[in-house]
Amino acid sequence: MKCITRRIVLGAICVLTSVVPLLGITAVAAVDGGSHGPLPVSLVALIASPRQYNGGLVHVTGYLNLSYESNAVYFHEEDSR
Repeated sequence: MKCITRRIVLGAICVLTSVVPLLGITAVAAVDGGSHGPLPVSLVALIASPRQYNGGLVHVTGYLNLSYESNAVYFHEEDSR
């Protein structure tokens, strides 16, 4: 069980380190200029206007699918099927 949890965490880290440069996020600061932590943003809003969140730390909720040849974030688990 501990090995599976470690794999999931390492996989999530790999995905995030791959996705963050593609989004152009260079700073670890809230988008609103404060240091209150990440700004909660919907996945739709992030896709629609990524430049609005450029340089900021955002919190996105979704369903993460990590597999051997494909990693993706979906709106819901059903969408991944």
